[in-house]
Amino acid sequence: MARPVGTTTSSLADRFELKASTRGRCDPEKWKPGQGVSYGVVAGGRYTQRNRGFRVVGVDPAGLRLAVRQAANTGFADARPGSGRDQWVWMDDAKRDTAHDL
Repeated sequence: MARPVGTTTSSLADRFELKASTRGRCDPEKWKPGQGVSYGVVAGGRYTQRNRGFRVVGVDPAGLRLAVRQAANTGFADARPGSGRDQWVWMDDAKRDTAHDL
């Protein structure tokens, strides 16, 4: 994304720009329901944590997002596997975790 000469942005705006450019390169065909997945979360302005123990339950190819559901008791507040609480995560934040495949 071209910026006018002489303008400055914060590092946060630069990170958002970088994320927007990498999201377009995600491959929705890579993800199938039933596959184990972990995903990164941002804390303190950088990726410091990976949430593991989830399984893909849906794919949104147009929005480049995955619906994931907790599959393992990993210490979250609602630790019942299959409790039905799905959440959407970006495909570029997700990473395959074969330990939780069906």
